[in-house]
Amino acid sequence: MASAVNYLWQTVAAGLNYLFAPSPDIMVEMPPFGAHEWKVQFGVDIEAPEVPGHIQRALQEPCPSFPGKLKKATHLLCLVPDRPTLEKLNNQPDLKEYMECYNAVFPKQAPYWILITKKVMPYSTKSLSFDRQIERISKLGYDGPYFAEVAVAVIAAKIMGDFYIFPYDGMTTLDEPNYTLCHEECNEWFHSGHITVGSSYGSVSVKTTSGISNGTAGVIR
Repeated sequence: MASAVNYLWQTVAAGLNYLFAPSPDIMVEMPPFGAHEWKVQFGVDIEAPEVPGHIQRALQEPCPSFPGKLKKATHLLCLVPDRPTLEKLNNQPDLKEYMECYNAVFPKQAPYWILITKKVMPYSTKSLSFDRQIERISKLGYDGPYFAEVAVAVIAAKIMGDFYIFPYDGMTTLDEPNYTLCHEECNEWFHSGHITVGSSYGSVSVKTTSGISNGTAGVIR
């Protein structure tokens, strides 16, 4: 009982801190979240590949979504571990449950690097279907994200920059889509469609899309 009460107060405190603290500028360059960070923060060893050349070049390119900034400021560079590594993170117990519930897909079996936008792309108009949004952003060299990729980005942003990306609706007053759509789908009897993933006060959170309109983050693998 005491632990439940403490958890409740921690959640309330986090919410109040978010609402009343000055909004950080998230469109600034952050260090990559790689093998060293996974080891220091979670005690896991990951054999990281080199950052692919096309991703290194992309970091220096102008961002098509946020004019006047480079992608290294508007994107996060993250190392995505393999599924067994994510499932055993002892301080992220919901990840395994989410991955099982929504049949999380890993486009690569071994750890790999992603460059992911910190916000949903303006070109992925929330009134469009997920497939149509992917069609639009693919013309700019992006794909939509998978659950694990958004989860890693949410964790990295909180640890490395102490800010929330793809925030829960109640954490923002902006009239814009917050969570990002993902490739995975929910096929429960009361919900259907692509899941949306984001951050609820720093923790990874999932919503189904029934009755919800969201945009899509852009990912370069």
